Amino acid sequence: MERSFNPFIYGNERNVYGAMLTLPNSGGTVEEITKVYSGFKTDKVSLALEGLVAKGIVVSQESVYMVAESPNR
Repeated sequence: MERSFNPFIYGNERNVYGAMLTLPNSGGTVEEITKVYSGFKTDKVSLALEGLVAKGIVVSQESVYMVAESPNR
């Protein structure tokens, strides 16, 4: 998936979103996403994922988070 600028995500959400794009299938569990960068903390990743899910940028399915497909791609 191509990484593009999204003005609706910033801060930890942007960092987590970028990390998710580096993982296979553009997502994974909170633990997998936390391991991408040594500076990530599990609670901050969880909070950022909640924000991304609320904005519809990420979808959650049984504790696995995936980047949502853009309808215009």
